[in-house]
Parts: sequence; C-alpha cells; structure tokens
Amino acid sequence: MPSDFSPDRFADKLATCSETAASIQALSGWILFHRRAIAEMVDVWYSSYKVQKAAHQVVHLYVANDVMQTGMRKYGRDIPDAFAEKLMLAIAITMSEGTQKTQDVVRKLVQVWRERHVLSDEVIDTMSDMCSTVVNARKDALKDTMALAKQHAAANNNDDESLVLQDIPDAVDSEMTRDTIRMIEELEGEVVSTDLLSDRMFQLSSNLHYFAQATTTSDDDETTITEWDQLEIPVFEIDLDGSATHV
Repeated sequence: MPSDFSPDRFADKLATCSETAASIQALSGWILFHRRAIAEMVDVWYSSYKVQKAAHQVVHLYVANDVMQTGMRKYGRDIPDAFAEKLMLAIAITMSEGTQKTQDVVRKLVQVWRERHVLSDEVIDTMSDMCSTVVNARKDALKDTMALAKQHAAANNNDDESLVLQDIPDAVDSEMTRDTIRMIEELEGEVVSTDLLSDRMFQLSSNLHYFAQATTTSDDDETTITEWDQLEIPVFEIDLDGSATHV
C-alpha cells in the first residue's frame, strides 16, 4: 500500500469533492491508485455518507459509480464487489430517509449498474427491491396517515361547528334594521289603504249612477222623486262610517 494513503486524508477528499465531473473523476482516480486499500476506503466512504446532507450524498454516489465502472474495466470485478455491501446499506438509508432527488439518483444508478452488469444480478435485484418496496411502504404509510388526519380533521370540524352554533346568541337588530322594518310596514299599510280607498270610490261612483237612474223630476212642480224600488242594490247596506274608519 502506498505510504501517502490515510483514512483521514481520504475522508477530507470526500468532504471537499464537488459534483463536477472533473472533481469526481479526480477523486476516483486517486481511489483506484490506492486500490489496495479499497476495503478500508469503502468503510470510510460509508461512514462519511451517513452523516452528509443530501446534496453531498449524491456526490458520494457519483464517486462510487465512477470508481466501480472504471475499476471494473481496468482491474476487474473486485473493485465493484468491494462496494456492494456498503452500497446496499447506503441505499437502505436513502430510500427510507433521503430526499426525493437522492432517491431518484439511486434508482438511475441501480438501473445503469444492471444494464452494464457492474454488480451481480443478486445484488442488483436486492437493490431494486429496496428501491420499490421501501417507496411503496412509505406511500402506504402516507395514505394511512392522510386518511387518519382527514378523519380527525372532520371530527374536529363537526365538534367546532356544534360548539360555535351553541355559543352564538340571538342576533340583536340594529337601529337601522328596526327603522327599515318600520318603514316597510308603513309602506305596506299605505298600499292597503290606497287599494281600499280606490275600492270605496268605485262603489260610491256606482251607487251614484244607480241613484241617477232611479231619480225622476216631476213635470208639475219640478220636484225630484227617487224611485227606491228601481235601485238594484240596497243603498242602506253601505256603511260610510265604517268605510271612513278603514280609509
């Protein structure tokens, strides 16, 4: 093993590596140069991965991907196989606790590793199952949680509505409301009175017409004679006093 390798130095390089292709490829070349310590470097890689934020976990995944693919082409399957166990642990963490972006990166890389046969079929199948099973379990748990939350919210809304309705006192009419009601009632009374007056005027006009027909003038002394038996209606039934009261 070269004398310039140390786990701390490798950890520092991981911490300062960026998401650019140049930075990832440079660190990948350094790891492959010190490939005799690959098992130790994988342990450092996993320990660092667990404590990193999502953005830098993605960098760790890209570094591992480049090391495995380049190492497989140059030095055989020992390089990717060295990552298999710790990668599965990292994927388990990401699929259960990681961000959506990190999970998407994991799914894409697992698909690439399957297509290029970077890892064994058994390992890839396990990783694929982890990606799908954990996600589905989280979705089911989320659905159950949402259903319970909706039920709880509905129950609270019903209780709150009952309490609110119980606590609301009878509304007190404002002065403006009372004045408006009074004016409406007076207007309705005026309309009724006007209709009644019109009806009484019509009756009076009709009765005057009947009186004119039943009245004759004597040729002898020009006196007016009312022939009551010719009246078609009994005029004595007209209650003028009552009508005046109504009007």
